[in-house]
Amino acid sequence: MTLKQICRAAERDKLLPKGETLDIFAEIHPPKYKAKEKRPLTEEETAALSYTELSEKERAFVSLRREEALALTVFDVNFKDSLIKISKAVAFDGNNPYIKAPKSRNSYRNVPMCAELADILKPYSLSLSGTNLFEKSAGGLITHSAYVKMWDSIRNKLKKSYIKHSGDRMPDWGRVGFEDLTAHIFRLNYCTRLCYAMAEGHNLTTKKIAALLGDSEKMVLDVYSHIMEEKERPMEAIESVLSLKAK
Repeated sequence: MTLKQICRAAERDKLLPKGETLDIFAEIHPPKYKAKEKRPLTEEETAALSYTELSEKERAFVSLRREEALALTVFDVNFKDSLIKISKAVAFDGNNPYIKAPKSRNSYRNVPMCAELADILKPYSLSLSGTNLFEKSAGGLITHSAYVKMWDSIRNKLKKSYIKHSGDRMPDWGRVGFEDLTAHIFRLNYCTRLCYAMAEGHNLTTKKIAALLGDSEKMVLDVYSHIMEEKERPMEAIESVLSLKAK
């Protein structure tokens, strides 16, 4: 891109013949961008969540989507109907938080709240002094530094708990995870498990998964289709459909 801009500038300054840039780049094909492969939780990270003692605040956070979770207030959580209302998100300007619109139009939604999450959020919301589910110690929206401190605490607790539980004093972190664990990986894990559930015969569609995630159906198909393909059993399906045996 930079070289092309230089050539075009040279054409404008009459240092290159007009149209020369087109000829120069006719046979040049830029490398295709390949995004870093996204991953869900490892088996070890998933297991550690079940036996690590996290605070109510930390446990609540890992159950939600980061930018949406940080914007939630107690008024967004409907325990009666088991729903969480998503209508805003938090972003950071340096260390300072600010409220913004969700990622897209699809992101405005009511997310079903499972019983396990309700059991976490109910006592936690009652313990709060303010209305924000996640706030800095002095009250108000959580700052970026406070968020980083909270996330580091979660990751370090999981690592220490894994070492203690497994007895492995020198884990292969590249294999078991933890060191590169981010809040976004928890969302990817949620997406992955929804796709697995659909592939395993649960009453879910890609359209419904997209609605739960607040994304487009195209995004689900583009990003997570390989996950659903892992669970496909085409031969079993063909045999079931074409079988003449009485059922």
